[in-house]
Amino acid sequence: MANKMMNDRRRRVDPRQMVRTLGRVLRYVLKNYKFHCIAVLLCILGSALASVQGVLFTQSLIDDYIVPLTQSAEPDYGPLAAALVRVACIYAVGILCAYGYNRIMVNVSQGTMRIVKVFWALDAQLAYKRHFPAINWLNSYSLYLDSLKPWFDENLGPEFMQNREQAMSLLQSEASLNEIVQLVGKDSLSPNDQLTLESARMVREDFLQQNSFMDVASYSSYDRQAQLLAMILNYDKLCRAAIAKGAPTMELFGIPARERIGRAKSVPVEQYQQEYADIRVQMEREIDEVVEKAGDTL
Repeated sequence: MANKMMNDRRRRVDPRQMVRTLGRVLRYVLKNYKFHCIAVLLCILGSALASVQGVLFTQSLIDDYIVPLTQSAEPDYGPLAAALVRVACIYAVGILCAYGYNRIMVNVSQGTMRIVKVFWALDAQLAYKRHFPAINWLNSYSLYLDSLKPWFDENLGPEFMQNREQAMSLLQSEASLNEIVQLVGKDSLSPNDQLTLESARMVREDFLQQNSFMDVASYSSYDRQAQLLAMILNYDKLCRAAIAKGAPTMELFGIPARERIGRAKSVPVEQYQQEYADIRVQMEREIDEVVEKAGDTL
């Protein structure tokens, strides 16, 4: 059954569609940045020629200048100095060409992205971790947010875009905290920072990550996405309030409702409304119990 589903997925991938997409992007580039592309090619050619000339000069330096100078009773360093100046100029041209095509390529890339308005940054590390879709959420962007915001506000409420911004903030904070964790370990972080890592992991694994072999995970409605994200962020909010009252983080992370949130995206479509409501009630009750237990201990 799994092999059949995999074959079905593979048949849906049309290489011609990818070629057409690439051709469309190239047409955008050539239409708006034709002379920039020509300049890039010339700069690349100039940089390559300068590198080749530098390699060839090494052998010429020994055979044509150093060896004759060592054998001459009255060496004349003028030709050697002139050759060094000439090669230095060639290297300088090569450096300028390399700098030029890099700057031009950056301008062309940024300009093309403004035309396309959407950029999905594929991430090899996510693919290696089997996190699909392997799209880096920090490097990807869309310029359609302002255009789509009125629709989201009307159909899902203003909380959806606010929750999106909060989720992005958690993921950005996680990236910064991971650098600290690699140096001093996770246990050295404050309880709030540990909660940030846990909440960001929930956003990544319980919300963003998908399983294409499960229909319920490969696609979900906007309402379901909004409810699941809101539930994760509500967990973060309740846990922060509990930590402020002295609740231990590990007990908050270990409540059964937390595990149910991790399985929430696999709930059948016809049951998710009631299931999510039950999880919210259970989550609030169990976090309150952890707070009460911490208060009794103190």
